[in-house]
Amino acid sequence: MLDRSEEAAAFLTTASNAPRVGERLELAESEAVGPTKRDSARETGAHLPRFGRVVGLDDQQGATRRVAIRFEPPPRSSPLKTGR
Repeated sequence: MLDRSEEAAAFLTTASNAPRVGERLELAESEAVGPTKRDSARETGAHLPRFGRVVGLDDQQGATRRVAIRFEPPPRSSPLKTGR
Protein backbone atom coordinates (compact mmCIF):
# COMPACT_ATOMS: atom_id res chain seq x y z
CA MET A 1 0.00 0.00 0.00
CA LEU A 2 1.32 3.42 -0.92
CA ASP A 3 -1.18 5.74 0.72
CA ARG A 4 -4.33 5.51 2.84
CA SER A 5 -6.98 7.87 4.16
CA GLU A 6 -10.34 7.28 5.83
CA GLU A 7 -12.10 7.06 2.45
CA ALA A 8 -9.50 5.78 -0.01
CA ALA A 9 -6.17 4.07 -0.61
CA ALA A 10 -3.55 3.60 -3.31
CA PHE A 11 -1.43 0.51 -3.85
CA LEU A 12 0.88 -1.11 -6.38
CA THR A 13 0.11 -4.32 -8.20
CA THR A 14 1.67 -6.19 -11.08
CA ALA A 15 0.55 -5.02 -14.49
CA SER A 16 -0.90 -8.45 -15.30
CA ASN A 17 -3.05 -8.42 -12.11
CA ALA A 18 -4.28 -4.83 -12.31
CA PRO A 19 -8.05 -4.48 -11.84
CA ARG A 20 -10.23 -2.38 -14.17
CA VAL A 21 -11.53 1.08 -13.24
CA GLY A 22 -15.01 0.62 -11.76
CA GLU A 23 -14.29 -2.91 -10.52
CA ARG A 24 -15.37 -3.69 -6.95
CA LEU A 25 -12.66 -5.41 -4.92
CA GLU A 26 -12.80 -7.44 -1.75
CA LEU A 27 -9.75 -6.31 0.20
CA ALA A 28 -7.56 -8.54 2.33
CA GLU A 29 -4.97 -7.76 4.97
CA SER A 30 -1.42 -8.49 3.88
CA GLU A 31 0.06 -11.75 5.07
CA ALA A 32 3.29 -9.79 5.61
CA VAL A 33 1.71 -8.37 8.75
CA GLY A 34 2.32 -10.76 11.61
CA PRO A 35 -0.61 -12.20 13.58
CA THR A 36 0.09 -10.03 16.63
CA LYS A 37 0.16 -6.79 14.61
CA ARG A 38 -2.89 -7.83 12.56
CA ASP A 39 -4.88 -8.69 15.72
CA SER A 40 -3.83 -5.42 17.35
CA ALA A 41 -4.87 -3.42 14.26
CA ARG A 42 -8.29 -5.08 14.24
CA GLU A 43 -8.79 -4.24 17.92
CA THR A 44 -7.93 -0.56 17.39
CA GLY A 45 -10.04 -0.26 14.24
CA ALA A 46 -7.02 0.54 12.04
CA HIS A 47 -7.63 -2.29 9.60
CA LEU A 48 -8.80 -1.85 6.03
CA PRO A 49 -12.47 -1.77 5.16
CA ARG A 50 -13.50 -4.99 3.43
CA PHE A 51 -14.56 -3.54 0.05
CA GLY A 52 -13.34 -0.87 -2.34
CA ARG A 53 -14.09 0.38 -5.85
CA VAL A 54 -11.27 1.11 -8.32
CA VAL A 55 -11.44 4.80 -9.20
CA GLY A 56 -8.06 5.23 -10.87
CA LEU A 57 -5.36 3.23 -12.59
CA ASP A 58 -2.14 4.60 -14.04
CA ASP A 59 -1.45 3.74 -17.65
CA GLN A 60 2.33 3.80 -17.46
CA GLN A 61 4.36 1.10 -19.15
CA GLY A 62 6.29 -1.28 -16.95
CA ALA A 63 5.84 -4.17 -14.55
CA THR A 64 3.63 -2.42 -11.96
CA ARG A 65 0.47 -0.30 -11.85
CA ARG A 66 -0.67 2.21 -9.24
CA VAL A 67 -4.31 1.55 -8.32
CA ALA A 68 -6.54 4.05 -6.49
CA ILE A 69 -9.60 2.74 -4.66
CA ARG A 70 -12.45 4.32 -2.70
CA PHE A 71 -13.68 2.27 0.26
CA GLU A 72 -17.29 1.06 0.15
CA PRO A 73 -19.60 -0.53 2.69
CA PRO A 74 -20.25 -4.26 2.37
CA PRO A 75 -23.11 -5.19 0.04
CA ARG A 76 -26.45 -5.53 1.74
CA SER A 77 -27.96 -8.94 1.51
CA SER A 78 -31.52 -9.13 0.34
CA PRO A 79 -34.07 -10.67 2.71
CA LEU A 80 -34.94 -14.28 2.08
CA LYS A 81 -38.19 -14.81 0.24
CA THR A 82 -40.43 -17.51 1.55
CA GLY A 83 -43.12 -19.28 -0.40
CA ARG A 84 -46.71 -19.29 0.79
